[in-house]
Amino acid sequence: MRLHLRILAVSLHLALAAPVLATTIDGGVVVVDGTTRAFPDPIIVGATTTGALEVLNGGRVLTDNETTVGRDTGSTGRVLVDGSGSRFFDEGVTVGDAGIGRFEVRNGGGVIAQHDSDVVVLGAEATGDGYGIVTDPGSLWSQRALVIGGAGTGLFEVLNGGSLSHELAGIDESAPIQLGLLPGASGRLRVVGAGSSWVERGSATGIGVEGSGAIEILDGATATSGASRSGDMALGVAPTGVGELWITGSGSSFQRDAHDVSVGERGTGLLVLREGGTSSPVPRSPTLTAWASRWKEGPDPVIQSSPAPVGATPG
Repeated sequence: MRLHLRILAVSLHLALAAPVLATTIDGGVVVVDGTTRAFPDPIIVGATTTGALEVLNGGRVLTDNETTVGRDTGSTGRVLVDGSGSRFFDEGVTVGDAGIGRFEVRNGGGVIAQHDSDVVVLGAEATGDGYGIVTDPGSLWSQRALVIGGAGTGLFEVLNGGSLSHELAGIDESAPIQLGLLPGASGRLRVVGAGSSWVERGSATGIGVEGSGAIEILDGATATSGASRSGDMALGVAPTGVGELWITGSGSSFQRDAHDVSVGERGTGLLVLREGGTSSPVPRSPTLTAWASRWKEGPDPVIQSSPAPVGATPG
């Protein structure tokens, strides 16, 4: 799984290289309000300066190519999908390519990938800073593949009853989810609050591939993962990778089918369950299998790390 994850994520990122011809929104705002607008060419929101695209009140955007939000260093781009029935149908999105990008889904809006190969990248280049949010009941983001922190910084938040899902039609190992892909990159996924959910089925997940990555399930949020032979998860994939999985707060849960969750694949991994957070089953660790079993049965929070704590004696 380790090498396979790495190669696939790089190829997905390179697939988003923007062609020359594009619809560019720079120095202004384009609003799609209650209507449908098709974009046959790639969309660039904030190429060199500041730009915004808003989809409001049941509006629909149909794309035939990739979308880039915050392309160049020094640029800022923002996409807003707001209101019940508002939809953005994507063919791949880069949020914070070399600039600053923000993609918001609110109040029942939705982003829907049109193909299994479509990928969202937050923080693609080293200077890229990408932020994605899906918030409020009825809001959804359905994406087959997700890279948070390619070479730069990425943060994705699911708040206040929003939903993020990755559900493949069949067994497809070419659609991974990765956080902190390259050395120096930082990626974080936060799912916060009762009613907020992350559903991942059929995708390999790398948290801290060569950089640092973290997933946080907090304050009553839920995560469901697995359901295919390709659905392994690793924390700290490469030797330089640092991966963390936090499940904290009453009602917070991480439910996973019978697939491997490796804490410290070749790098450093950390799993924390506390304050009523639960995981079923408890993930394994290459160096702490016995500790995981003992801590699962005890009253203390479950904390796994690799390498093993100094002086630790499993049993």
